[in-house]
Amino acid sequence: MKRKQALWLLSFVIAGCGGGTQPTAGGGSLQVGSAGNAKFTYSGSAKPQIQTAENGLSVTSLAGVSISSFIVDPAQTNTNSALSYGSPNYTLATYQNGVVQPITGGLVSDAYCSQFGHDGHVYMGTRHSDESRCIDRAYYDGSGQTTIYTTTGHAVWNISVSPDDSKIAFEELDNGVYTVTSSGTNLTTIDAAGSEPAISPDGTKVAYVKTIGDYTQIVIQPIGGGTIAQLTTDSDNHGYPTWSADGNLILCDVDDGSSVDIASFVSEPGSNFGTFYAEYLIPAYEWVSHAALSPDGKYLACLVSPSYTPTSLNLDIIGLATNSDQEIASNASDPAWSPYFANRTFLGTSAYLYSSAAGFLYTQLQTGFDSLLAFTATTPSDAKCTLVSQPGASGPFLYDLHADTITGIKYVNLYYSNPITLTPNTSDALVSIDSTTGQIATIAPYVATRGGALQAKSGALTFTAHFTGVFDAHGKNLAPSGASQLVLDPKHGTMVSVTPATP
Repeated sequence: MKRKQALWLLSFVIAGCGGGTQPTAGGGSLQVGSAGNAKFTYSGSAKPQIQTAENGLSVTSLAGVSISSFIVDPAQTNTNSALSYGSPNYTLATYQNGVVQPITGGLVSDAYCSQFGHDGHVYMGTRHSDESRCIDRAYYDGSGQTTIYTTTGHAVWNISVSPDDSKIAFEELDNGVYTVTSSGTNLTTIDAAGSEPAISPDGTKVAYVKTIGDYTQIVIQPIGGGTIAQLTTDSDNHGYPTWSADGNLILCDVDDGSSVDIASFVSEPGSNFGTFYAEYLIPAYEWVSHAALSPDGKYLACLVSPSYTPTSLNLDIIGLATNSDQEIASNASDPAWSPYFANRTFLGTSAYLYSSAAGFLYTQLQTGFDSLLAFTATTPSDAKCTLVSQPGASGPFLYDLHADTITGIKYVNLYYSNPITLTPNTSDALVSIDSTTGQIATIAPYVATRGGALQAKSGALTFTAHFTGVFDAHGKNLAPSGASQLVLDPKHGTMVSVTPATP
């Protein structure tokens, strides 16, 4: 395939997802509040308080009430989706709302590839410290990692997950394309000579790469097995198929021997099946490969290089309608875009955090979820959430949680992440929120001491109290023996140092 006119705009329509349910007010003193994309139901006389930063971050707080539900129904925009990719030395990361989050875990020695399910997990091809090759599943931040399937020794590459999360297609290096259930059972061979599988949006078919004659071509097979249909037939090498959201097109790499570009072909059955549709060119690059479409079809994540013989590839996000080009990472591989977030119940019946809470802190940057903290207390009506310090052009939000006894704190810093649970059993907890990311940076439960106050000393934020611990964004206790003084970074609110508690 030779270069043609650069086409930036995909002409097929990506359908958006609908919204979720919202709580309704009940009788008596039950009230309904809202904050950005969140709706919550509570009883009590306190009112939600909203603080904003110059970058558009909003922090909503409420305490001293009984919160019976908290539901987030995200806006269907790209700020509510994530991009995963491979980094050097066989590590993985996610990019979301301008924040890069490593996907880490104690099980993994190397991680080769990743793909998002529709259940809030990332599925990864990994090598464990015991040399086993596996498919693992974790939340977007790498927490809650579990092994789903262990191979007979071949490395797992190019994972694809069905829309109902029931099946996973994957390539075993030099050993073909297979499917397995999400519980790791019913291993099925798709093609022992295939590679780079991609499950269709309706979950019925698998597109993959197969050498036919002198060239690698894209073929399609029913996911349960059956007749193979050859999609591409020209004298170029093809790779890394990905489906449009409506299933009518397949985008793939096309290597004509002098450049690699991304093209699309009609995958809808009928007389036009296999017809060339469009070529998506970026004039500055001779290598454009491994397409990943955003959920709305407006952005293309891909690997690029100005050279046809690259030593490394950058990960860029291309605006198909705007000609924008944003570099996300260098020396990257295997981009994959998550689907839109589904609505989620964080507080309430069968909820993600608590069935009820005495207070919460909720942060949202533009239309993107950033963090949610909820806490419980012995006497919910006595609970308070007080703003200690609000940033100007920069700096953290600082809040003091207070109650007769704070019995529990749970928080998440990503929409899909494993909740972090603390049991303070203290009267107070200091919470810092990074105003650049909207994420919780530090939580320090404490018992107030005489003269304890916020001070600005040597460009830092200094607190004096009897701190029982200092927990970071991931729940790690940075002061397990306690502390009498805590110094926070004045820009992000992370811990700089502590003075150990006096025995």
